[in-house]
Amino acid sequence: MNPYDPRDILEECGAVIDGSHFVYASGRHGKAYVNKDSVFLRPDRLSAICLRLALACSRSDAEVVVGPAVGGAIIAQLVAEHLRHWSQANRDVRAAFADKSADGGYVFARGYAEAINGRRVLVVEDILTTGGSCRKVVEAARAAGARVVGAGALVNRGGVTAEALGVPTLASLVALSFPTWDERACPLCATDIPVRTDLGKGKDFLKRKEQGMKPPYLAVDDLVGLIDEPNRSACLRLLADNRRLFETVQGSTNNHQAWPGGYVDHVTEIMNIALVDYRTWSAIRPLPFSLSDALLVVYLHDVEKPWKYELGDDGQLRHLPAFATKDDAHAFRAKKLAEYGIVLTPEQQNGMKYVEGEFDDYSNRRRAMGPLAAFCHRCDVASARIWHDHPAAEGDPWSGAGRVRTA
Repeated sequence: MNPYDPRDILEECGAVIDGSHFVYASGRHGKAYVNKDSVFLRPDRLSAICLRLALACSRSDAEVVVGPAVGGAIIAQLVAEHLRHWSQANRDVRAAFADKSADGGYVFARGYAEAINGRRVLVVEDILTTGGSCRKVVEAARAAGARVVGAGALVNRGGVTAEALGVPTLASLVALSFPTWDERACPLCATDIPVRTDLGKGKDFLKRKEQGMKPPYLAVDDLVGLIDEPNRSACLRLLADNRRLFETVQGSTNNHQAWPGGYVDHVTEIMNIALVDYRTWSAIRPLPFSLSDALLVVYLHDVEKPWKYELGDDGQLRHLPAFATKDDAHAFRAKKLAEYGIVLTPEQQNGMKYVEGEFDDYSNRRRAMGPLAAFCHRCDVASARIWHDHPAAEGDPWSGAGRVRTA
């Protein structure tokens, strides 16, 4: 056994457990688990694996190493120390961490925002599953004025890419491939395989289930994270590049979600509806398309709409005379998808074309709308025609900018 080989260290510490039913911090379910705490119990082994991560990230010339509390904070301290030791002339490399904020994101407090402002920052994490936490720390670091030069992780168990995190480079010491599922589509739950409560978030999941609480209303970042590759990374990049525009424009001129930020509210709502409905319908009869197919179509179905506007530096929207016809809108949509390298199957293309329905839905003629399009159309109608008013007017519990339900 190599004392500095990351896989050997994980094996020595008994960190990888397979063949059970776990709930991860992301809320997703799976049959395998990486128990990072078993490595944290061994400071010598943790330091050794962090040395390997520091060497893998040494070309970043980072001035500060940061991570999400709690695990990422520990990793950041050790990686920063190893970078300082192995750099030329023992240059100063500092460490900081980000706390969770009330809106589900991350924030640099305790004076750390000032410490990273204008600095070259490396973001590190212990385990990447969806990359959600790491991506939010990257965004928080940039919001604090940092120059994010890369990311690193001890274990990448979700196939997360640098593009998905919005960073130039990603160094992962160990890549593990385990299938994971949203709780609404978990085959382990469907076959009543007991949830482990000694590791992961199994206790919280079972408590919520016993109390009859609904699964959380997921944020758009987490929903896009459920889309399969190769499109997941491209869709996350589309969101990251245009988030300010998406969160400013309205959903429709006057028909539904017609308030500032209504566009992303509508997209978030329709994706949550698809998530719930997919499992419900699958319990009746297997669906001829995947959950990822449905989420991809509903995420992109209105993607051209934000570009009807130009967002000025003053935060004001200016309407542009674009998309005189639906063909114009569809042509722009195709161009935007090609720009981000998003490739659709014929069934997904049919879903995008007919998500708004057919001219004569109840004709006995041959259907142009495929099963995927029909499913997505139903989800779109639910959001646009049932929950189309502003949530504040309905007493709906929303937090922050009004885009993530908390109860």
